Amino acid sequence: MIPASIRAGGYTVFAVGLWAVGLPAILARQPSGGFVVAWRGPVLVGFGVALVVGGACVVNRAATQLASSGVGVFSVAPGPVLVTDRWYGRLRNPIDAGVVLLGLGAAVALDLPRVWIIPVAAVVNGVVGAGFYEDRRLLEAFGDDFREYRDRVGKWIPR
Repeated sequence: MIPASIRAGGYTVFAVGLWAVGLPAILARQPSGGFVVAWRGPVLVGFGVALVVGGACVVNRAATQLASSGVGVFSVAPGPVLVTDRWYGRLRNPIDAGVVLLGLGAAVALDLPRVWIIPVAAVVNGVVGAGFYEDRRLLEAFGDDFREYRDRVGKWIPR
């Protein structure tokens, strides 16, 4: 069995690579084949980097918590237990919130207006993509325990 920290680290690298590097690179590509990377001023670049680092930390810590509980971090299938403490005691979807921070960091640091689609896509993915499906699966697996948890803990904003 692969240790939880390694699985969470792999997921973190994947999330950062996709949301803070890969998607911005695709959007920075020019039709002529080159890349245009226009940075904002040093304060905004620093703030963007802080958002990316913070988002990566949130993703990693929340993914480590899931993996330590036996839940697959690359899966939307319910794990053997409903995780409701620490990170998951504050937000139902801390990994999705961290991913939004990753995309937001790239959008703040880069002076490319079309990059702002990344944090929007992260929110849409968290709400519409995995969100509805994941909530339905957790409700099927954990029933009233998940209902109580859902009523007590906010999906995106701590209560």
